[in-house]
Amino acid sequence: MSDPPFPVTDRDPPFPVPDLADPDFAPFWQGCRQERLLVRRCGRGHLSWPPRPACPRCQDLSQDWQQVDGAGWLYSWTVVHRTPLPAFQPLTPYVVGVVELTAHPGLRFLGRCQCDPRQLRIGTPLRVTFEHVTAEFSLPLWQYDNEPQDNEPRDNEPRGA
Repeated sequence: MSDPPFPVTDRDPPFPVPDLADPDFAPFWQGCRQERLLVRRCGRGHLSWPPRPACPRCQDLSQDWQQVDGAGWLYSWTVVHRTPLPAFQPLTPYVVGVVELTAHPGLRFLGRCQCDPRQLRIGTPLRVTFEHVTAEFSLPLWQYDNEPQDNEPRDNEPRGA
């Protein structure tokens, strides 16, 4: 196998890897490997996450995958101080957050946030990034979005100004 076109994280112990061939999630994991955030889209155009056999909104069975913009905001979070998983122990404390995509209200992802927990607030702008854990497996992570939208205040600018 040739070397991947991106740096691979050297973790010891290694992260647990999901079943990358699972038919419900394989396209999502392939998208992550290509640094693309993919969600299910039914034949009527409704987006959903996580994948389900039928669209949760209209029950349409015809589904495909669509790339979405990885900009979102922090809906909720918790800080993990202790974990029984050896691969995550060196990362403690770390943040696990629920991130709602800005362009798709109601579409939420759960994931590790590379953020200072003391700085987090509900509504904190975040953006997806990808950690290449192995040559075959990339994990979506969430980081601060340093590109404020036109309606978002810049750093140190008071809200409502």
